[in-house]
Amino acid sequence: FYQLCAGASDEERAEWGLQTADCFHYVSQNDEVSELEGVDDVEEFAKVREGLAVLGITPEEQSNLFRVVAAILHLGNICFEGNEASDETCVDARSAGYLDWVAALLRCPRASLEKALCFRSMSSGRKMGKASLYQIPLNMDKCLDSRDALAKHLYSLLFDWLVARINLSMDASQKEACSIGVLDIFGFEVFEENTFEQLCINYANEKLHQQFVHHCFRSEQEAYNEEEIAWDQIDFKDNREVLELLEGKPTGIFSLLQEQCQMGRSTDDQALVDLMIATLGKTHKDFGRAPFDPSAFVVRHYAGEVTYSGDGFLEKSRDTLHDDLETVLEVSECPFIQQLVNLSQRNH
Repeated sequence: FYQLCAGASDEERAEWGLQTADCFHYVSQNDEVSELEGVDDVEEFAKVREGLAVLGITPEEQSNLFRVVAAILHLGNICFEGNEASDETCVDARSAGYLDWVAALLRCPRASLEKALCFRSMSSGRKMGKASLYQIPLNMDKCLDSRDALAKHLYSLLFDWLVARINLSMDASQKEACSIGVLDIFGFEVFEENTFEQLCINYANEKLHQQFVHHCFRSEQEAYNEEEIAWDQIDFKDNREVLELLEGKPTGIFSLLQEQCQMGRSTDDQALVDLMIATLGKTHKDFGRAPFDPSAFVVRHYAGEVTYSGDGFLEKSRDTLHDDLETVLEVSECPFIQQLVNLSQRNH
């Protein structure tokens, strides 16, 4: 995001409606992050483009990619205002220009986009054979949730497309040239303050460690036993209990987080931490309270103990993408958006 705002050409800035990064809500909430000492975003953006080109991603594909990134930036600047008389919410007139940009960049109907952000379609009567469709107005908070959910969804679509596109470019199955594979060893993140991002990264590393243990130790030892080969037993640390703590249903950390997110704005991060402590504190040896901080909790990963601050967990986890928002993307006249949607449908 920062590199695009700094490194796009004048023609691209005009075409995508770009301004400096500090003009966009999603990337200007932390003044310390907007500019990093010793980092030239213009130069780094040129390297990104060069890297994409090396991978065979065409200039047209790159333009489409950055076009959607720009749409996400504009989407974050859309604000809403309530109408006390009708109990409805609409896009604030002062941010209508950002709505115009999002609709133009995604090539979707502006009116449909605004309606999907401010209303949710509900149907009833299907069991009777006659379905009635109702438009339920969303309050201010739910409109903001819808906006952010659409932004997250677009970003996720871009990420999945980029991974698939890179994998396609690097596929050596049809090539005769020799290749060398390099494994980037995974590592945990432990900072002075650890938040939701660190939990997700460390969860991924727990999964990678489980795969490593399974393929390099457990499955090999089972094969040796079946073939009655004499060998020395290798002791290794199994992390299945930590994974159960994180992903177990219905009382794992992520399950409890999803449960609290479904309650909307009627709950908060402290209530989530309290629920986790009450639910997991006595049942999982790898979970614990954080000393001297009631808003934090401890997970004892296989690599070590990490204290996580619960601040922001709910806000970062909410995903209120309803069908109306997905429909807006499905009717887009942009072939690239259609490609993103089709890839997502195939993957899920």
